[in-house]
Amino acid sequence: MQEEIVDAEEFANNKVYVTGSLPLHLETNGGIASNVLNMEFHDLGLDYLAQYADRINRITPEEIQAIARKYFDPDAYTLAVAGPV
Repeated sequence: MQEEIVDAEEFANNKVYVTGSLPLHLETNGGIASNVLNMEFHDLGLDYLAQYADRINRITPEEIQAIARKYFDPDAYTLAVAGPV
């Protein structure tokens, strides 16, 4: 992701998945409470859920690449292995 732009089809499929899964997270009282807590904790505003799909759909592959370059430092990663080796 740091060196190459995300594949357009894969990117579009992931946007559909992310926006389509939101209603599933709102099917239970616990899911609703969790989302409201997240909105309040991160000061996202009461209209966050109404704007969610539009915000996701405005993200570009170039923005994803810029974020990957900023936060994914290949020299600072740690590999952890659990279970039988």
